[in-house]
Amino acid sequence: NISISFFSDWLSMVYMLAYIPLIVPANLLLDRKGLHVMGMIGTILNALGAFVKCFAISPERFPVIMLGQSVSAVAQVFILGLPARVAAVWFGSNEVSTATAIGVFGNQIGCALGFFIPPIIILLYTGASISCFLFILVAICKSCFFSCFFFLFFVEKPDIPPSIAQMVVHSLDLDRSSSQVTNYFLSLKRLLKNVPFCVLLVTYGINTGSYYAIGTLLNPIVLNYFPSEQLNAGRIGLTLVMAGVLGSLVCGLWLDRTKWYK
Repeated sequence: NISISFFSDWLSMVYMLAYIPLIVPANLLLDRKGLHVMGMIGTILNALGAFVKCFAISPERFPVIMLGQSVSAVAQVFILGLPARVAAVWFGSNEVSTATAIGVFGNQIGCALGFFIPPIIILLYTGASISCFLFILVAICKSCFFSCFFFLFFVEKPDIPPSIAQMVVHSLDLDRSSSQVTNYFLSLKRLLKNVPFCVLLVTYGINTGSYYAIGTLLNPIVLNYFPSEQLNAGRIGLTLVMAGVLGSLVCGLWLDRTKWYK
């Protein structure tokens, strides 16, 4: 059924839809409030989204699962910017690319498990198995939130800046006022006028867009030619993501050693 497939695809596309309008204010909030606050917001929204989806086991409750998925989509906006910020603040210039790759590693492993585990659950196709899977997901998300919330000794940045760039940032000692908002948008404006950055933006967008498009439509594409191969469709997605994880780690190490960013 085309309509069912279309609405099911929106369970994935809502992540991209939420990202477009929210990424700029989320990055601004990251600049003003720091890593700890962003981590708490992201983890609590993730836990809330997972909890809402526990009430959507029946097919007629699709709006409920869409609501939970939308909350989780908003949560990922607050999470995806953290690896690069942690790498920039805590690691030296020869370690930033590797640290970023390792930080993104967790997100990619989650995507890989998302391709691999749900098809197995669907093949079992019992309300109890799906319900159990969703409650396990809630428990994992809640443990992440409580770990972030009760981590009282969370340190935003090291006492000694790890790089020249961070030393400059420390020396500026910007206050948490409207001037910081102005500086953020001025930086954004300068980036959009930078031709190499715009080229990188377009090429990365094409690459990421292709990945998400294939990830969203992989199941119907495979099943169109190979019916009843739901499990192998998930394995194809797992292979796709794990190849990217390996490439990310190798390229991160290579960039830190060679500085061949072009």
